[in-house]
Amino acid sequence: MKTEIEFTPNETVVCTGPDGVGLQLTKGKTYSVIEFIPKVYEANLGGFVWPAYVKVIDDNGKPSTFHAHRFAKLDEAASNSL
Repeated sequence: MKTEIEFTPNETVVCTGPDGVGLQLTKGKTYSVIEFIPKVYEANLGGFVWPAYVKVIDDNGKPSTFHAHRFAKLDEAASNSL
């Protein structure tokens, strides 16, 4: 099972997969976390799980919220590139 990554405000993260978000993110570019929203289990919705989200300033200079799986901690991304 994949471990959930949690980010903290002002933490620098790296975009690992901008697929599907157009020109808002660039793979390999670093972003500063504005807000981290952890995943939420909704028992009243048949067990639906809202994924974790991260809010950053996107490539257009606007605050935007994305699925957290699109990002990695800076030190983790560096070690994966070796």
